[in-house]
Amino acid sequence: MLKNISVYLAVLASVFVFSIFYYEWFSWYLLILLLCVPLLSLILSLPFMVYTCVTGVSISAQDELAAGELLCLRIVPNKGRKLFCPFIKFNLSFVNRFATQKRTVKFLYSGSIDNPIFVKTDALTHNCGMVEINAKYCKIYDFLGIFFIPAKLCCHIEVVVNPQPQVVNLPVDVVENKVISYKKKPNGYADEYELRNYQKGDSLKNIHWKISARHNDLIVKEPSVPVCRPLVLTLALTQNPKENNTTLSKYMYSAYSLCEKNVEFYTALPNGELCEINAKNDVKSFLLRLYKNEYGSKVVQALDNPLIYNIAHNTEAVSTQ
Repeated sequence: MLKNISVYLAVLASVFVFSIFYYEWFSWYLLILLLCVPLLSLILSLPFMVYTCVTGVSISAQDELAAGELLCLRIVPNKGRKLFCPFIKFNLSFVNRFATQKRTVKFLYSGSIDNPIFVKTDALTHNCGMVEINAKYCKIYDFLGIFFIPAKLCCHIEVVVNPQPQVVNLPVDVVENKVISYKKKPNGYADEYELRNYQKGDSLKNIHWKISARHNDLIVKEPSVPVCRPLVLTLALTQNPKENNTTLSKYMYSAYSLCEKNVEFYTALPNGELCEINAKNDVKSFLLRLYKNEYGSKVVQALDNPLIYNIAHNTEAVSTQ
């Protein structure tokens, strides 16, 4: 480490000047002893440095967290054994492509590693997106922090930073998502059904016996399911990460509310592609595609007279087309 080397050279220079002006045996012995200190440190540290380099360490982190939460890096020996490190220096690269941010984080550790070590950092976790953490190697130093051995460090971590839901008032049309028609259900039963004359191949279980007796003809119940007006949520994203945080927070609350009410809807990606949302897991899958920029080749789906609900950081508006 440059700081340790600078301090050592400064002390060495001071002792050398002292030995010139104070020409006694003590000053020269002190100078020789100071010159031997780095070599002594290297000899004492080398076994630990080599063992740490051969054993190696791994870094992991939680897969998902909410915007603003601390990211906790977990450091453990690769072989699960107790490990003593004179000094180990990590140099990690943090990249959040969705928020167009990049940062380098450096930290030191000294001591034994017999239990997982947790290092807390808030690098690039204030904004939503996918935080990629990479490192090619780390440096293992001696006790003085002057000599080091580079060690390979296989570290590629992806952490999803999702928004924290922000309460918004959803319009009545969006919440109720009124039924506009019914369509034939392929199979099974349904609360809604239509009556028609019996046709060859119809199941006897679907015959409405009371009405059939009244009309003196076989009448069957044809199950049908409601058809609601297609609901689409669109996001007005900008180049400002903070504004996007607000937009995504409103979207997450709106999407989760609709899922809890069993309202099916679509969410549009920036290229116009529609993602069908039926459950909360679909919301997270959509956000993951958004963070990773995984879109651009699929054909945009056309909907009949959809209800568009646009979500922005400063306004909320509903329009139809």
